[in-house]
Amino acid sequence: MKKRIRRRSRSNPARHSSRAARRASAPINYNVLPTEGGWRIEAGDITTVATGIVLRGDATRATISVSRAGALAHRDRVTVTSAKSRVTFVRDVVKKGIALDERALLAIDEAIRRAETSDCTSTGAPDLPRPSASPTGVPVGVPYAATPEGVIWYKPTRDDVVTVPLTNFRATIVQDIAEDDGVEIRRAFMIEAGLNGSMKCFTIPASGFATMTWPSEHLGARAVVFAGMGLRDHARAAIQLLSGQVSERRVYSHLGWRFLSDAWVYLHAGGAIGPLGPVPGVEVAVGDACARFILTLPPDNSALVDAVRASLRMLAVAPRRITVPILAAVARAVLGGVDFSIHLTGATGVCKSELAALAQQHSGAGMDARRPCFMDEHRERS
Repeated sequence: MKKRIRRRSRSNPARHSSRAARRASAPINYNVLPTEGGWRIEAGDITTVATGIVLRGDATRATISVSRAGALAHRDRVTVTSAKSRVTFVRDVVKKGIALDERALLAIDEAIRRAETSDCTSTGAPDLPRPSASPTGVPVGVPYAATPEGVIWYKPTRDDVVTVPLTNFRATIVQDIAEDDGVEIRRAFMIEAGLNGSMKCFTIPASGFATMTWPSEHLGARAVVFAGMGLRDHARAAIQLLSGQVSERRVYSHLGWRFLSDAWVYLHAGGAIGPLGPVPGVEVAVGDACARFILTLPPDNSALVDAVRASLRMLAVAPRRITVPILAAVARAVLGGVDFSIHLTGATGVCKSELAALAQQHSGAGMDARRPCFMDEHRERS
């Protein structure tokens, strides 16, 4: 019996080049607009924003945020120039019910590259001049440099400048996060660090950045801040200065009313609602205990009428002397502080938890009798 020999067809360079040309030409269909610290694309009620942009050679990394009607749907760190990273991000966005085209990410990368060749900063933000450089290529006033082997210090001596290694890894602050709980603001830094070809992105409290203990915690035992008088402080300063223009991101960690810009808005776990509906660009992170506190607006007037009627039907599930105060408390809760509360008492099995859950579901459909808001927090405190 003769064996059938299958010959592998050689790749056609012309076919691959035409495919690359089509991919390169696709992004021009999108209108990429500059925004604070990055770029954005608006397509209907879907907004895609790239911030925290870092360019390393041919690679572009950025924090990509996708919002629908002003409410944040998904955010992640993406290597925009990597097809695998793009496809993973798009797949995660699609799982949340948003049809995101991969070509939108390519369009953002093209805008970043155009800005780079037009003498914009490496963060991709437009109209920001590059720092001037000395003949050695070191930015004036910044005696540090990031190399593939780590961060180094150009230490001046009496006769010359010597190179002193500070770390065996590279690190960049890509975002300055301000967490606002309504009383105080706590800061955190999102850091992108690389060691031996492996890249990691993590967030640390700003108060712990200067200690320089975070490299071993997040990069492992191989991450080294070299020993020497003052080298730890130089490593910290080098990372800050070499990070360039760091984009700032404000995150609200509380619920309820807040005066932003020129109007009062109501913060919930999915964003903010103002006088005209959802307020774009407001990020809220309240932890697992209140993560289901998400307010959604009816898509049209008919749905609004159905929602009001469904709310009023709650009055019929128990005697009015019980349901009227509960439903009234739901409406009263959003009007400001009060000096009283509602408490349900009764024997086991009379549906106290179910009735309380119906009231709480006015503030989030995901809260039911087994997953009420604040239950986890209550258990931790008790």
